[in-house]
Amino acid sequence: MITRIVKLTIDPEKTTYFFDEIIPFQAKIRQQPGCSYLEFFQDINTKGIIFTYSNWESEDDLNNYRQTELFDTAWSMAKKLFVAKPEAWSIESVKKFV
Repeated sequence: MITRIVKLTIDPEKTTYFFDEIIPFQAKIRQQPGCSYLEFFQDINTKGIIFTYSNWESEDDLNNYRQTELFDTAWSMAKKLFVAKPEAWSIESVKKFV
């Protein structure tokens, strides 16, 4: 299992649009093969910083989702709001190495 964390920096004036138009995709993304969890977070001090936190069975599942029309639609809507390049990390628990 991998965890994907994505930091999105958007125009603070457009956070209402983000929450009204992008967050509704959350339920559909959670239904994608291999996705077991997805949540959005907002920085408490900088309203334009949003994080997505998702769990995927494998990197292949994540990459397959990134090839879907759902991803293309959500991403094209979100990227119009960016004021900085998104940052992303795919991580896994170190427990399996101990």
